[in-house]
Amino acid sequence: MYNQSILSILTVYKKEGRMMNSISRQKRTKEQNKKDIVSATEKLLFKHNLDYKSVKMNDIAIVSGFTKRTIYSYFPKKEDIHFEVMINAYLKLHKYLDKNMKHDSDENELLKISKAFYAFSEEHSNYFWVIMDYQNGPSDFAEITTSIKKCYELGEITMMYIRNAIIKGIKLGEFRKDLDIESSVLRVWSFSTGLLNTLRVKNEYIKNYYHINKEDFVKDSLCAIVNSLK
Repeated sequence: MYNQSILSILTVYKKEGRMMNSISRQKRTKEQNKKDIVSATEKLLFKHNLDYKSVKMNDIAIVSGFTKRTIYSYFPKKEDIHFEVMINAYLKLHKYLDKNMKHDSDENELLKISKAFYAFSEEHSNYFWVIMDYQNGPSDFAEITTSIKKCYELGEITMMYIRNAIIKGIKLGEFRKDLDIESSVLRVWSFSTGLLNTLRVKNEYIKNYYHINKEDFVKDSLCAIVNSLK
């Protein structure tokens, strides 16, 4: 038999346990609700060809099944949801890069990354361009929310893949030792995204007027980007 003091302690523990379970459930529910809202926004954004201005809060409410009041309780600004969509896209991109670079036989690390970027843009076009089409504004840096901060941190991780590959190339003697690393990172990134955007909007023009095979054009262009550092 438990004495009265032990029973009292057990009663308190049970109450605290129920409270903790309730809090955990509420937290899980909140996180799931946020995921559902982001998922609904993502579907609408892809439907509207990545034109975020065309995605209305009323539409997000209908597709997600939440009231606008509930949505705003999770995301004070519509832009916050946009950043969450981009966060998902970055996470998918990084997972893809890690997986595909392991199976690529090319020796040059930067070429591996460049090819993986291209493959991701082809296989997961919406996720790739939801990142690349976003136009940075002063407001991104004036009021840094948790979503903005995480999104930009993930963007820097993307740049880190390029940076590490360039540093490795310099150490192996593949690239010039006098390279300005940060400038080189930005050049590779801008050249690569410029190439992919050209293919996105001008592929038919290149094919019909210049009779150049897309895959050959990509291969030659990526090699040219890498060779520019030698």
